[in-house]
Order: sequence, then structure tokens, then C-alpha cells
Amino acid sequence: MAMRKKDTKELVIPPQKVTVAKIDLQQLNDSCLVVHNFSEKSRKDIEKAQQKEAKGPKAARDPMAEYEAAKHIDEKGRQCVRADALRCAIIDAASFVDGVTKVKIRGAIFVRAQGHSKEGYPLLPLTYKKEYMRDDVIRLPNGSADMRYRPCYVDWELKNVEVEYDPDIFSAEQVHHLVQRAGFAIGLHEHRPQKGGEWGRFEIATTNRKKAA
Repeated sequence: MAMRKKDTKELVIPPQKVTVAKIDLQQLNDSCLVVHNFSEKSRKDIEKAQQKEAKGPKAARDPMAEYEAAKHIDEKGRQCVRADALRCAIIDAASFVDGVTKVKIRGAIFVRAQGHSKEGYPLLPLTYKKEYMRDDVIRLPNGSADMRYRPCYVDWELKNVEVEYDPDIFSAEQVHHLVQRAGFAIGLHEHRPQKGGEWGRFEIATTNRKKAA
């Protein structure tokens, strides 16, 4: 009996493609943006605690110093947001789209940094009409109250954001829709919708909206 020839298929892996979408983002409605960088002092306090160093007397707080330390500043001195925070928002927007997984977005969509912090974090420079210091009461994990002094930006924008994507997985239109959903439902940084708040919401800027403003 003649042996049947085994079917063999050559595995074809197409070359990697990368397309870049340039997008302007702007504040959605009256949703201000509040950021809170992890200050150098906080890092040192954690190091001391991990090394079990004795705690010295608690120094008086300096609200203005804490407010300045909470900002994300790049190497050019620009106030910024985290580029990886925007990417995480786009990834988490998958929760609101049937058939799209976070795993797929993680491997197909990236946000190019336009600057970096001194710690090396990727940043995107902000433009805004107004900035001021918020002083908010927050609850710590142990239930006690504490104050936070953080920068708040009003009428804020992120201009010329470069979003890299794999066109074999997502179309330009799909990328735009994911970014739009990220701005509507997830948001950026402190007290964003994803965490039960309403700050940090954004939308893709349109020509008509800019003219109206």
C-alpha cells in the first residue's frame, strides 16, 4: 500500500509593519488634569523604611515644595504627562470593545515619548491655559486623612502625539476610536474615571472644535 505524502505547509511570517498616527488631544468638557509624580523625598523615605533605618523627627511640610515635586518635568523643563499613562489608557479601553483584547493592543500600539524625566520615564509635553495648586484631603490605606498638594491644569492639550501601531492588526480608524474611548472612559493620572473620578478625560481635537474654542 502506497504511503500518503504528508502535507507540508511553509510557515509564512509577514514582515513587521509600523505606521504612525499623529493625534492632538484636548481636555474633554471641563475635566481638568491633576498629576502627582513620586517625589525624590518619597523614594528616600521608602528606601529608609526598607533598610529599617530609624525614623527621625517628622519635618514640617512644605506645600509649595510638594506641589513642585509632584510635576512631571522633562529634560527641557516642560511640564508633562506620562506617555506610558496614555498607552495604558488605550490598552484599558479594550474593556469597552467586544472582540478586542488588551494583549493584542499591548503588542500593536505604542506611544512615542517626546521627552524623558530624570528617572527615564517617557513624557509628553503639556500645553494649558491655566495651572494652579490643588490642596486635597485624601484617605490613606490605614483610613487616616492626609493632604496632597498637586498641580492642576485647565484647558489642557497634548499636541502632535505620535501613536505607533501595527496596520496588520488595527486600522487608523480603529486606533482613533480606541484613543477616543480611552479619553472618555479611562482618562489620565489622578482621580480619573478608571479610578472613580472625573479628572483627566480627553478627546481627539478636531478642526471644528478648535475653531469654536
